[in-house]
This record gives sequence, structure tokens and C-alpha cells, in this order.
Amino acid sequence: MRTITLIAAVCLLMFSCVPATKFKALEEQQKLTSRERDELKKQTEKLNVDNTEYKTKQTKLEATNAQLVADSVKRFNELTATQDEVKRYKDMTAEMQENQLKTLKGKELETSKLMTQLQSIREELKQ
Repeated sequence: MRTITLIAAVCLLMFSCVPATKFKALEEQQKLTSRERDELKKQTEKLNVDNTEYKTKQTKLEATNAQLVADSVKRFNELTATQDEVKRYKDMTAEMQENQLKTLKGKELETSKLMTQLQSIREELKQ
């Protein structure tokens, strides 16, 4: 039984050992993989920082955009009100000019009537 155990232990040791070249290759691969993992961690961290910065910029730009839209709406409303006021003033000016022309025509007619009456009174006085 002892010999069987001894033979089994020797066989187990012989077949369970990894050759040195294979071990070195696996060790090198493990180092390379560790370096790649570290590089990827650094890249991930940098990308997370960049992402945070871009989100902050986006938030600021959205706030600026909202303010600009609000200002544009306000300016548009002011422009519309000013245009309405200008139209009202133009209409008032046109109405005033029309009234002035009517007044002038009325004065001309009145003057003409008065001149006719004056002429007839002169003729009556001459007779």
C-alpha cells in the first residue's frame, strides 16, 4: 500500500508540474494582461472625466440657449408692439392730413362764397 501511494504521489508530481517554458509564457501573458488592464482603467477614468466635463458644458449651453430663446421671444413681442404703434401713428398722421386737406378745401369754398357775396354787395352798393 505504501508503494502504491508512493507511486501515485510520484506520478501525480510528474504529471501535475507545468514545464518552465509554459510557466514563463503564462507569467509574461499575465504581466501583459495586467498592463493592458491598467491602461484600460486609465482610459476609462479619462473618458469618465471627459464625459463629466461635456455634461457640464451641455448643461451650461442649454441654460444659455433657454435664456436666448426667452430674450428672443421678449424682443419679438417688443418689436410687434412697436410695429403696431408705428402703424397707429401712420394711420393718425394720414387721418390728420386728410382732415387738414378737408379744412383747406372748406376754407377755399368759404372764401369763394364770401368773395362772391362781397362782390354782390359791392355791386349793390354801386347801384
